[in-house]
Amino acid sequence: MNLDPPRGSTSPEEGSVSPEYPGTGAKLRMVHKYNKEYHYFEVGKSYGLDFKLVNVGSDNAENIEIKISSPHPYISITDSIIKVSNVSPGSTVDLNNQFDFSFSQHSDSSFVGTLYFEVKLNGIVADTQNAMFFTTYKSPYITKDEIIILDGRTVKDIPIYRQGPNEIQTHSISGGKGNGNGILEPGEEAHVYIRLAKGMAPNDTNTFHRTYLLNHLDEPYIKADRLHYAERLNQASKTHISTVLSITDDTPIDHEFDLWLKVESLYNDKNDPTSRAAIYAHHHDYRRFKLKVGD
Repeated sequence: MNLDPPRGSTSPEEGSVSPEYPGTGAKLRMVHKYNKEYHYFEVGKSYGLDFKLVNVGSDNAENIEIKISSPHPYISITDSIIKVSNVSPGSTVDLNNQFDFSFSQHSDSSFVGTLYFEVKLNGIVADTQNAMFFTTYKSPYITKDEIIILDGRTVKDIPIYRQGPNEIQTHSISGGKGNGNGILEPGEEAHVYIRLAKGMAPNDTNTFHRTYLLNHLDEPYIKADRLHYAERLNQASKTHISTVLSITDDTPIDHEFDLWLKVESLYNDKNDPTSRAAIYAHHHDYRRFKLKVGD
């Protein structure tokens, strides 16, 4: 989210006299929760947005109206306008679960959507901002049998799809730092693998895949400060990333994490002339998993 006025914005500079607002210096900024630059939205769910409205100017901001819009083909916006009566200079107003929108279909993971925001003071546009977003498929919850937590351990004979030879092979997988009991505990780092019943390749069934955590900012006791990069399974010069997870020392013993994970699978059909033989294709699935501390 760009917090500076975009080129062509009509918001007045602090201390200046605006032709639209003689004698005023009100300046409003929207700051999204965690200052997110992009968001993920799951198909079929209803969403609102949490953000702060900050007046960084020298005068009161009054009769405020904020409108949301998007050209995305699958968005439906039920409640597109919110109104705020006043924000005094140097003050912040917390606005939670604002607007109301949902998505009817998923678009390709490379398609970046945009939310546009228009801020008006006394009926005149004072600022425009935007935020990027990605839509995802529905994300079903999985069970403990479908997940492997590597906390400094090695797990043998795990089915892994190798897109080079285009076959499932059994491998040992290792990673993380900790006591190796397969339980995420304070002070440890962990890699998470998830079983997909069906990957992208026709013969990729019931194999385990590395994961990327989407909602770490929503979990107060999760730390995801590091990513792990690895070769994309026999595809030279191509890498994929996974999240290195840890939890804080003050995590309550009975806390339950609700993790939202992105899972990548690959396929390279060498008989497909459109693939140019050396180019892989990739696909993302999405899963949720509830994890209790010490479980």
